[in-house]
Amino acid sequence: MLRFPSLLKGLSDEALRDLRLSSLEYANLHGILKYTPELELVSLQHTLLPSPFPSKSFQRAVLLQKDFNILYQKVAADHNFLVTTLKPTRSSNIFDLILLFSLKKIKLSLSRSDYMLHLDNATPQEMASRQFTECAMLKQVEYNLIASSFGGIMERLVQQHQLTLSVLGHHSDNQLPPCPSATGFGRAIVQAVGEYCKLLQSLALSIDKQPAVLIVISSHETNVFDQRSIELAVLQLNPNIKILRRTFADLSKISKRVQCDNNHRLFV
Repeated sequence: MLRFPSLLKGLSDEALRDLRLSSLEYANLHGILKYTPELELVSLQHTLLPSPFPSKSFQRAVLLQKDFNILYQKVAADHNFLVTTLKPTRSSNIFDLILLFSLKKIKLSLSRSDYMLHLDNATPQEMASRQFTECAMLKQVEYNLIASSFGGIMERLVQQHQLTLSVLGHHSDNQLPPCPSATGFGRAIVQAVGEYCKLLQSLALSIDKQPAVLIVISSHETNVFDQRSIELAVLQLNPNIKILRRTFADLSKISKRVQCDNNHRLFV
């Protein structure tokens, strides 16, 4: 983390303790939580204050995001390109093979793009200085299409940071803009369900059973509250959408709970 002059400087031990406690209890109140592998409910680790990040680099990342989304969408829709590119891995990576033949008419991407600041040959002292943010370059670390977690919780964590900064007398939307990630993910899912229903109608297929959103989770899921945040956003926009949470075991052949009809519709 960049070591800028701390906003906490000058606070008494008691004031700092109260601030930390209010932050922790706000997190618990608003579902910034997780389960441990032993299924104990604990607060999700988070910083008391947001990490400093240069405004220009942030705005550049925002401007780039739509272009990245379009690029990956076009790549994902180019079947011939994918077959040629993934051919060397098809024999050893069954997951890629399954994805390759799962192309559908309606596609929804919920992605997360990760960035870091980079400066060639920077010393620890340079990285801790203000000059670092002025000279460092924005570098994309990865573009997550599967492990795109924390879109649900992040919306409320930003609200918590905004509140903490306000208590310290330093908040403005210009410095820490809202992050409606859960709301945006929920809106996208609702729109995808609507498009799916239109597709069924155009194909003259029966929609006597309510289409549902299937969320596949692990048997000992720890990131429940992040996922539930997006579910809540979906239901607030359209409470008629059914959401199913199923483990891989629930969907196995042995369970006999999954059927696929001749039109490739999945029934769970």
